[in-house]
Amino acid sequence: MNEQEIKTFKDFFSKYCNQEVAKGHCDNNSCTNCPINAAYEEIFNPVVFGHPTDFSIMDTAYNIAKEHLEKANPSMWDGDCPMPSDFQQNVFTYSIDDLKGISINFALDANAGWLHCCELREKDTGKTLYAISGYGIDSIEDLADTIGCCYI
Repeated sequence: MNEQEIKTFKDFFSKYCNQEVAKGHCDNNSCTNCPINAAYEEIFNPVVFGHPTDFSIMDTAYNIAKEHLEKANPSMWDGDCPMPSDFQQNVFTYSIDDLKGISINFALDANAGWLHCCELREKDTGKTLYAISGYGIDSIEDLADTIGCCYI
């Protein structure tokens, strides 16, 4: 979703909650146990591994994942059958901000199968700040989730 769509969606949630309070179905003190409030928090204030994140981070992660798959696995090969000639295992590095970048590659683990591997690095020193891997080589969403975890 773009920023305007997110704002509109948030406004709908707020409008619904205000209407429920106005109708006497709930009050401002019952938000803690409210399923609508829980959905709002899950969508607009997501938590990854116990840490808050935000849409801009996940948007960046999604865009990097999409770009990586377009470069390294354009045919969206799932790891079965023969490897296509356009599949690349080399490391690609993407800029996150002025100070950090993320290196991503695909690797075959003898036990787990194909993995995507991500390393958050300082740009000026190349020092690894965080490394994580995840299953799958053909899903933008799975790769974006793993990239998002590097921001923590």
